[in-house]
Amino acid sequence: MSFDDETFEIQPDKRPDSASTRRVSGSAVVLAMFAFGITATGALWTYWTLHTGPFRPLQDALAKEFPGSVPRVDGGQRKMRKGMPSILRAVLRVQFDPETETAKGEQILNRVEQISRQHVDLSQYDFLDVYLYEGVPEQTIREREFERQLKPRAK
Repeated sequence: MSFDDETFEIQPDKRPDSASTRRVSGSAVVLAMFAFGITATGALWTYWTLHTGPFRPLQDALAKEFPGSVPRVDGGQRKMRKGMPSILRAVLRVQFDPETETAKGEQILNRVEQISRQHVDLSQYDFLDVYLYEGVPEQTIREREFERQLKPRAK
């Protein structure tokens, strides 16, 4: 700002015109944010649908067999290297302590294997992993993995 000594008028400083001071309207930014959000949501939905789609019938069957278990099933290899075992994993919430009541855990593992044979080709997998957890309010989650070898190990 500068002051003219005689009239005491405030005159704004002049800014040089340059292409670098170009502005984007707020509505364009909002539209871009919505477009990004919709694209990201669509990409995540597509990935998750393709990733869990083959296991959805098994997941639904487990939910029917074990009400309230909120099952999640996926399969594959931990690392995509030659010789790594392929694993079918099922995660279920239970109403007992899987760390101490292992007999119940083994019964669930047996039942999950039976149901899996009806919905998935288990010959594609080396192991069946069943993770059981009990969420106790305001305490540490109690969890345990039960594993069944489906194919003999290659030597």
